[in-house]
Amino acid sequence: MVIRPPMGSSYVAITTGYFPAGIAFGALASSLHVPYYFTAALSIFVYSGAVQSAFLGYWSIGIEPYSLVATAFLLNLRHTFYGAHIQHQRPSLGFMEIFTLSPLLTDETYAISVSHPDLDKHGLHTLYIYAYLVWIGGTVLGTVLLKSVPPDLIGAFALALPALFLGLLVPRIDHLRV
Repeated sequence: MVIRPPMGSSYVAITTGYFPAGIAFGALASSLHVPYYFTAALSIFVYSGAVQSAFLGYWSIGIEPYSLVATAFLLNLRHTFYGAHIQHQRPSLGFMEIFTLSPLLTDETYAISVSHPDLDKHGLHTLYIYAYLVWIGGTVLGTVLLKSVPPDLIGAFALALPALFLGLLVPRIDHLRV
């Protein structure tokens, strides 16, 4: 049995989506006067774009953090089903293996995981850790770049996540009919 790593286009899609989105998040956090070390800690320990973005909204209007905990739980509840689906698709992965992958599971890595069912545990870990590091790198760079990049360019990073999903979709299209 030959295990193929995800297509190079999967890594390109992750990079072209996560890196600019991470930069935009870091820049937005800096513009809201969130300390750079706190922004980096959010990316390292929370690692959920939806929850991190919700945090910025809560930070900017001063909502108490207890509401954010409930919001985080609800926003990430979908990952419970993602992990179950990945385990169903790969019966050789036990509960503990899925449990160790779960903290690094995102919508995008899930999409790649299900489109590459032959990816083994090592391939999944490699992909998930790569995405995690790209997100952190983008976030940290965004906190630094805010001072040197024109505000109009930072706004263009809002297209990063839609570009990521298009990058994941395009290689999967066999042919187009008009």
